[in-house]
Amino acid sequence: MPLLDEHGKAHQYIAIRHDITRQKNAEEEVRLSNQELEHRVQYRTTEVEQINLSLLQEIAGREQIEQELRQSLKREQLTRRLLASLNHSFDIDFILQMVAQEMGVFFGVDRCLVIHYENRGVDNRSLRVMAQYCRSEEIQQVPETEIPWAQLDQLPETTEPEHPKVLLNASSSEEFPAAIQPYLETSGVQSILIVEIRYRNILFGRVSLHQCMHQRSWTPAEVLFLETLVPYIGSALYQAELHQEEQRAKQEAEEANRQKSKILSYVSHDFKNPLASMRRFIEILEKEADSPLSEKQRELIGYISEGVQLLRNMVTNILDKARLEAGKIVPMLEWIDLSSLVAELRFIFQDLAIQRHIELTLDVQPGLHIIRADLTHLRQILINLLSNAVKYNQPHGKAMLHLYTQAEERCLVIEMRDTGKGISAEQIPNLFTDYYRADLSQANQIEGTGLGLAFIKKLVDLYGGNITVESEVGVGSTFKVLLPITADNEILPLTAQAAT
Repeated sequence: MPLLDEHGKAHQYIAIRHDITRQKNAEEEVRLSNQELEHRVQYRTTEVEQINLSLLQEIAGREQIEQELRQSLKREQLTRRLLASLNHSFDIDFILQMVAQEMGVFFGVDRCLVIHYENRGVDNRSLRVMAQYCRSEEIQQVPETEIPWAQLDQLPETTEPEHPKVLLNASSSEEFPAAIQPYLETSGVQSILIVEIRYRNILFGRVSLHQCMHQRSWTPAEVLFLETLVPYIGSALYQAELHQEEQRAKQEAEEANRQKSKILSYVSHDFKNPLASMRRFIEILEKEADSPLSEKQRELIGYISEGVQLLRNMVTNILDKARLEAGKIVPMLEWIDLSSLVAELRFIFQDLAIQRHIELTLDVQPGLHIIRADLTHLRQILINLLSNAVKYNQPHGKAMLHLYTQAEERCLVIEMRDTGKGISAEQIPNLFTDYYRADLSQANQIEGTGLGLAFIKKLVDLYGGNITVESEVGVGSTFKVLLPITADNEILPLTAQAAT
């Protein structure tokens, strides 16, 4: 700064010195701090961006996992629905239509066809559209008519007979085999996936998924899932066909049995009158006073009487069995004196037992006198049991009939014991089958039709009862018939039991 004299001239200067080193250093520190801060901000920004990117990737991964889980859940739900429906129906039409509907909706296709073999012969096999699903009315239905095998013979056959195979996976018409291209184009198909339905090396048909409004590429997961499902469909069709065959066989057997029973009923009815006449003539001969029979003649008449009685029992069994199966038997209840009934049975069978050297014992529980039941039915049960016990016994054997009640089970027990040849465990389940005779070698020598026990079983079932068998080969057998009895000593048929 200059100092001036009186003339205005500078004659000296004043200088002020200021040291700015510290300031410069401070400014440099500030610059360096700012630069470091910028680096830190940039680093943090990059770090945050990386974290955000990782989070976005993790979110995307979780969304993909969630989507896969949802798809897996949908697949599991579809599988459960299919299995639940397939396991509860033997109706093939229902199974095929349900499969078409469920698969069409799940895969989101425009059309789903289930094609079933009409026959499986190598030369004349053909396919028929048996069920189909269409997404909307815009999608035309494929006529449910036969598809000649010639149109499909270029589709590859499986080389692994136990596993289903993808026969065609085409995302555009350019990939369609020439043999079926006209058929697919006529049906408006742009993309198609066909998987065969196979179970136990039996080819039942095919599932065909169609995309008609646009082209579509089927994902490996979709193809794999469809391949996983079709064995269940094949199993259901296999079981349904077995069931239908069993039903047909059962109906044929029942019809044959009805016809057989009908014929036997007619024949037995024609036997009835001649047998009654023979019985009357025998009684006349036995009571003829003017010309009494000799001992030999009486013996012969006894044999004839026995044969007539056996024939009458057979005829009665056949006729009553036919009426029982036709539902024409109505129990007629009456009060029965069991002691008198047992005495009657003893009189009927004592001659036969003596001829065959069988010790016959019939008794009733003390105090058990009168019950109300159908006399004819009760007598038929007792006669058939006694007849078998005497006929199939061994010489000098025993046949013991005992009637008693079981208070705890509220039932009348008819117990028939014998010391016959016995029945093997393998034969017992067949004893109550029509026309079954346990020991055929012996059965050929003994009168009978094999209907007695079967008829007893049907009568016992009529009253809601039960019949059991215990037997040992070479020792004998015990038959027990248990008939429910009321507190008033009544044996009622099931219909009457339900009413009470």
